[in-house]
Order: sequence, then C-alpha cells, then structure tokens
Amino acid sequence: KTGQGTLTVHPRPIKIKPVDEEKIYDGLPLYPQNWEYTDENEYEILVIHELTVEYQGSRTDVGMSYSRIVSARITDGSSDVTHNYSIECFRGNLTVVRRPIEIKPVDEEKNYDGSPLYPKNWEYTENSEYFLVDGHHMEANYEGSQTLPGTSDSWITIVSIKNGNYGVTNNYEIRFEPGLLTVHSNGSNESGDINEDEMNEPQKVGAIRTGVSNTIYLREASFVYYNGQTLIPAPSYPKKLSGGYTFDYLTSLAAEAAGLNADMAEFTDMLLYMLPYYRGEGNYPLFDSDADYGTQKPSSYELQYYSLNIADYKQLQNKLPLKYRLEEKEYRKFVYDTYLYVDPDTQEYMEGVIAKQNFNLSDPDVITKVASYIQQSAVYNLNYDRALDYESNMAVAFLESYKEGICRHYAASATFLFRALGIPARYTVGFMLETSAGEFVDILNTRLGHGHAWVEVYLDGIGWMQVEVTGGDSSNENIGDNEKLNIEIQPEYQYKQYDGKPLFAQAQITGNLSSLLEQGYTYQVTVSGSQTEIGLGESRIESFTLFDPHGNDVTEEYTVHYKPGVLEILPPDIVIIPVYLYQLQKYYDGTPLIFEEGDFDFIELPEGLTVELGLNIELTEVGELTLADLNQNFDSYAWFKVYETATMRDVTSWHRIVFQPLDDMDFYIPIRVEARNITVTAASETKQYDGTPLTNGNAFISVGSLVSGHRMEWITSGSITAAGMTSNDVVSVMIYDKDGNDVTQNYNITTIPGILTVVDPD
Repeated sequence: KTGQGTLTVHPRPIKIKPVDEEKIYDGLPLYPQNWEYTDENEYEILVIHELTVEYQGSRTDVGMSYSRIVSARITDGSSDVTHNYSIECFRGNLTVVRRPIEIKPVDEEKNYDGSPLYPKNWEYTENSEYFLVDGHHMEANYEGSQTLPGTSDSWITIVSIKNGNYGVTNNYEIRFEPGLLTVHSNGSNESGDINEDEMNEPQKVGAIRTGVSNTIYLREASFVYYNGQTLIPAPSYPKKLSGGYTFDYLTSLAAEAAGLNADMAEFTDMLLYMLPYYRGEGNYPLFDSDADYGTQKPSSYELQYYSLNIADYKQLQNKLPLKYRLEEKEYRKFVYDTYLYVDPDTQEYMEGVIAKQNFNLSDPDVITKVASYIQQSAVYNLNYDRALDYESNMAVAFLESYKEGICRHYAASATFLFRALGIPARYTVGFMLETSAGEFVDILNTRLGHGHAWVEVYLDGIGWMQVEVTGGDSSNENIGDNEKLNIEIQPEYQYKQYDGKPLFAQAQITGNLSSLLEQGYTYQVTVSGSQTEIGLGESRIESFTLFDPHGNDVTEEYTVHYKPGVLEILPPDIVIIPVYLYQLQKYYDGTPLIFEEGDFDFIELPEGLTVELGLNIELTEVGELTLADLNQNFDSYAWFKVYETATMRDVTSWHRIVFQPLDDMDFYIPIRVEARNITVTAASETKQYDGTPLTNGNAFISVGSLVSGHRMEWITSGSITAAGMTSNDVVSVMIYDKDGNDVTQNYNITTIPGILTVVDPD
C-alpha cells in the first residue's frame, strides 16, 4: 500500500547589514558602500547566486547615524531567485569624527610707539596635520597685548568656524598654541614686559550699603561643572517653598529659626543682579531657579541678610522648622543626584588627596579642613601661566603641576574634592568685598575689582552654605554666566477613529532636538496620557534624559521645556485624508514665512474624490508651529472642500484633513523661524594720559546684519583715567523695528568687548 508525502523547501534565512563606515569630517557626505552578514547570521548566499542591494542613509556632520538596506535582490545570473531567501536587514552605522586642527595667533612685532600691540590673525601650527575644509572660514577672538618693549604670549580664546552663514565649529577638534607679541626698543629708556592685569581699572556695576562693616559675598549664579574650558549651568529645581522662595532659601529659614540677627543691605545703581548670603525678607524680585537669579535687572532694592560662614553651621543644625523638613528631604535627593558627579580621572586624583590628607566624611570639621588644604595648595597669582586654562583637566593640573592661579582655579578644584569626598558642591560666581557701615561702597568688576568665584556645599537638613577656598588675595575676575541652551519638546500628535478603546500616548516626541540627534545624541523619554471618547485629549512628558554620543547623561546642560501633546479621537464614520506639509524654515528677516499653494502633498487620496485645500499658515517672529498646534486649531490654519469627482457633489462633512509627517521622518516641524545671528563689537580707542576719563560709547555689528529698517541701541561700560588698559564691554543691546517695537528676541546676539588704552605721556 502506498501513500503521498510532502516535500517542503523553506526559504534560506540570511541576515545582512550595511558595513559600518567611518571617516574624519571633510564636509562631504559619508554613504554606505557595501554590505556584510551580521554576527547572528547562520546561512550565506549560495556561491552561484549574487546579491544586489540599495542603501539609504548619509552622514555629513560629526556624529553617528544609521544606514539601511532598502532593497535586496538575489539572482542566479539570469533569473531573480530572491523568493528562495528570507532576507532580514539590520542597520549599519555611519560615523563622522571631528577634524583635528592646530592653530595659533600669528606672531606680531613692531617698534615701540606707546600704543598696544595686539594679535590680529591666526595661522596653523607646524604640527597641524589637517586644515579647514575648502569653503570654510574661521573667526577668532584673541587675548594678549604688549605696549612696552619686551615680549609676551597671545592666545586664541574663542573660535567660530562657518560654511557660509552656517556654523560648523562642532565638526572640528581645535587645539591651541600661543603666539608671540614683541615690541622692540626704539632708543628710549623703556624696557621690560607690560603686565596687563596691573593696568586694568575696575568698572562700577553697582553700590551697596550695609548696617555693619564686614566681608560680604554677593552671589550671581552657581554651576554644576567647571573645569577650564567647560562651564555647565546648574539645573533649576522645579518646586518652590511657601512664599514663592526657591530652595536656596532653606539656610535662611534655619538661621531665622536659630534666632540669629539679620543685617540690612541696600543696593543702588545696579547693572548686575546679585544677592548676599543668606538672604531674608526684602523688596527684591523673586526668581525661578535655586541656582541662578536669571535675567532680573532691578536698579535698586534692599533686603535683610544673615552673615554666616561655614564654621557657623553647627548653630543651624536641627533648626530648620518642622514644616519644611519633608520638603528639604525631597530637595536633598535632587541635590545628591545633581551635584556629586566627578569624572573618573579627577575622582582618582582626588581620592589620592583624600587618603593622603586623611579627610574623613564623619569629621565635623572636614569642610574647613578641605578648604584650608585647597587654600594652601597653590599660590594666588594674577600672572599665572595661562597654559593652565588649556589643560584637559584644569582642576588636577592646578593642584598637581602649576600650583598657582586665581580664584576660579581654587574653586573648581575644591568643588571636585568635596564631591569626591561625598559632599554635594557647586561652583559659584559673584562678588566679594568689604562694606563700610552706613556708607555706600562701589561694587567693582574686572580682575582688580571684586569679581570672585567660590564653592557652595550642601549640608543635610540645613541647605547650601558658602565656602571660601581661594588662597591669598582673592580679588579676581568673574567667570560669568553661560546661558543654557534651550530644548523644547512635546509628545507627537496622535489620532485614530473612535472604536471604544483608548488611544494611549506613545514615547514619540517632537521638538528642536534634530541637530543634536544628527551629532549622535540619544534620549530616553516617558510619556503619559490617553483619550477614549471623540474629541481632544492631552499627552504629557513625564521624564526626559539626554545622552551625548559617548552615552553620558547631559540633560543638566540644557534647559528643557515641556509642552503638552494632543491625542485626538475622530468620529468612526469620518474618512481621513492625510496631508504632508513641506518643511519650511528660515532665519528671521522681518517678513512672514508662508505656506503657499503647492507646499503640501496628499499622502493618500481616496479614489473618486477631488479635494481643495487652502492654507493660512505663516510665521514672522522667531518660533515654530508643530503638528499638534496645526491639527488642534485646524480651522485657524486651513480650509478644505471635498467633492465626488464624477458628480461634483460636496461631501466635505464626511471627511477630515489631518496633517502628518512621512513615515521615515523624525522630529518633524512643519514651519520654523530661527533667530538671526549678529555679533556686536564695542569700539576701541587709545589716548595719552590727560587726567580725564577715556570712554567710547560706540559699538558696531562686526558679523551679520540687522533686518532692513531695524535700528540698534546699546550701552557700553568702559572707562579708564590712569595709564593702562581696560575692556570696553557691551552691557546691553536692544533692537527695534521701524515702528519702534522691540524685536530683540528675534536676534541671537554675541558681544565682543573693545579695548580702551591710556598711554603714559612720558
């Protein structure tokens, strides 16, 4: 007896991917070139067959992005045999690394003529293996001057590389060497090097009057990280204490509860906003951050303050009122999560210091001991070796090798040492000066003024306390505040037709992250929200973490703004017509950016229908409109009509237009206007000493331009009477349109100081 069997041939499974590609940035796209089997692949293509693939993906700027295989075809020479294979395609990597260049100021020289010699240009060093990509140009700021016969170094401090008007600095790894400034004697008796720091005349930024004479620290801002070239602003704790105070007010509450006496401080003629430790009640404006007083610029205010130093902390232990203790514990967790980071190399060095000095976290005097160690570890010297600021690890180099510097070096090193010991600490800048009871004392900026840097440490159950760590004379420049870059994100717009089941928010977001993602940044996000009934609902971002290309959490380097998203349930009998809007983007020019006829495509148009679509979408000011903005306010931005093509019967009421991106688009923004970039430079001037102040209120736009019809107003702060030199800083810039409206927010403004020089008449 015979029967029938089954013969089955399964497709041959293969797993393939584009070969990973990598190159040094050269301004040209990097494409996938070939394919390979993945590590998990078990089978290969038969030797008599040939695989042909098509790729998708490219990478031009520094970072990593993916390449994909979009089609794969296998032939035996004459016939297509792809159906005999099960082909699974995976992603490859396209990586562009920074282009290394080495540059220096061009050496300058001249005969003595009583005026300063400055660096004017840059050049490549002899060791530079790579150069700027063709078509790119570099703009640089310099430090250094030489007036009297002698020599001194010049340095490049800021570099901007552009391709046309597009910034490409991030695509380069720039290394610096000093240049040389030489002034030759012309037969006069002048000799020796000039010390620029000794010639800086301090500039007044305000005045303070207190009821007692004492040393007072006036805080402007605190930072998460500072190590020479990188200054990372501290994140804001989102909650507030009762009364609207931020959580840096905790220490003042403990001081008040401890029965300490408060003094009065009165501020006037203020160009900068600062507050004393430890602030109490007053008429000063409140702010949103526990680390930065923001953009407040009141010209006068007064308040109470508690005068304490770190040795007084024992008076505050267990004094915080009970009603604030639960809030302090929550804030404490935020502090420990934020202000204990130390990079591995610095951690290793600081652990060696801790072991050698026998620092112990359980020692009640450990904070003062650490401060004393830092103060005695180096010599305070305004004329320190500027190469220190270019070290890859300035904090370690300061303590280990250079052993001299100014307050920012002491404060940066102490911040890391406290953290390595397990004490939350943050780098802080502001002003330090001596007050005179009942008299106004000028607050002076610049290196010979009162600008200063120190450390704040967090004490459990108390709050932030200021610690002086600078050795010797601690007058110094203020490092200043770097603004955080802003990120604005929201959940993507989602919709579906009613089916009785909820539409849940997905972990998909949109916003201004595109440029970071192109550089290889990644993120993690948690999104919540749902909508079941017909109508609009809201989705929200619950948490967001940003990682740099090396996987480091860099969320704190940015100010992240969350916008709600939109969840929409449409009626079940409505026919949805998806429309893709072309992405429109430009820099602000004072004219509207408008969606015109033809700036869209129907992604899927039902057969037998004719659709008319009109758009009223435009932007003039800096900003953007997202899909959520457009879809939830559809009637404000668009109109449409739908007809049966055969009869031209109006069937609009049965249809709905929905704007959506194409399937392969990430972080899609239909329309965006970006800020216009300009650089404003203050004037420089030189004169011989005549006993009157040298000022120059002029400034000009050195890079970029204003929109036609706009005008600029500015204030400069430079003034010098005695022989020497000082900076002429641009302290404010305002821009107005032809109707007098303030349009400053539409400009991204960089300021560069000028130099005012008074030459000795002899």
